[in-house]
Amino acid sequence: MATTFDVLVVPGGEDAYVTYVAAGVYFHPPSYGKVQPPIERIAFYHQSAVERDVALILDALWDVPASGSVDAATLSRIGSHGHDPAAVCARLRGWHNTFRHEKGHLVDTANVYLLSRESDSRTIKLKSRLRRPRGSSAAAPQGRIGARLDRLQAARSYEEWRRDR
Repeated sequence: MATTFDVLVVPGGEDAYVTYVAAGVYFHPPSYGKVQPPIERIAFYHQSAVERDVALILDALWDVPASGSVDAATLSRIGSHGHDPAAVCARLRGWHNTFRHEKGHLVDTANVYLLSRESDSRTIKLKSRLRRPRGSSAAAPQGRIGARLDRLQAARSYEEWRRDR
C-alpha cells in the first residue's frame, strides 16, 4: 500500500522560509507542478533543519505573473486570506529576480501558495526544529519531499523523520 503524504517539505535555502515568515507565501515555477490534495500543508527545510511551522495551504494561485503585475481579482484573493497584497507582490518580484531562469528557460509566472502564518492557530508547530547534524547519514533534501504530518510530529530528530517518513 502506498504511503499518502499530507505535507510537502520544501528546501528553499534562505529565500523560501524568509518569504514565508515575511509574507505567508511560498512560490515555485509552474514547471514544478501543482501541489494538490492530499498535500494540504507545507513545511520548510532551512539552515539544515525542518522548521517548526507546518503551514496550512489556504489557497493556491496558478501562473501568477512573476513580475508582480497582478490583476485586481488575484489581489483580492490574496487579501481575502489576510495577506498583504503589496507585500506578496514585492516578494514575488524578488523571487522572480532570483529564479527568472530555471534550467535554461525563462520563468514568467509562478505558482503561489497562500499559507497560514506562524501565529495562526491553523499552523501546526512541531515540538522542535528537526536539525540535521553535520556528518549525518540522513541525506539533506535535494528537492521537495512528501511527508506525513503524524510522523513529522512524532520525530525526535531529523534522522528519525527521514528513516520513518
